[in-house]
Amino acid sequence: GGFDVRDMSFRHGGDFVGLREKLPYIRGLGCRAIWISPIFKNGDNSYHQYANHDFTLLDPRLGTLEELRQLTSAAHALDMYVLVDVVMNHMANVFAFEGHEAGGTPFVMHDNEEYKLVLRSSDRKLFSTPVGDQPYEDFWYNNT
Repeated sequence: GGFDVRDMSFRHGGDFVGLREKLPYIRGLGCRAIWISPIFKNGDNSYHQYANHDFTLLDPRLGTLEELRQLTSAAHALDMYVLVDVVMNHMANVFAFEGHEAGGTPFVMHDNEEYKLVLRSSDRKLFSTPVGDQPYEDFWYNNT
């Protein structure tokens, strides 16, 4: 096969292991803390990591829980803090209102028309849940 742009990753940055290896250099610059954000399960090509899918799972591209623990221990051994910013207002944009998948939804009073929540993309991976296939494992939606 030839080159396919969908195989590229547009995420920038490193991972927990790489950051741990750079800690002595960062501490040598006089820094007393590192701020890593966001580190949770993210969209496939969200280069900035602000497309969270699940705040209970680490993004596997950054490393494992054990590697995060090793990073934290190494930072503490150098008398450094590790700040993990949890940005709750940035989630992946996986839902839209039917008929308005490509843009914003106009305001309507709910007398005669109701909004119907739909998935923005039909090629998104779905998870099997007790209420049927859903885009999130632990957040289930319906239109009732």
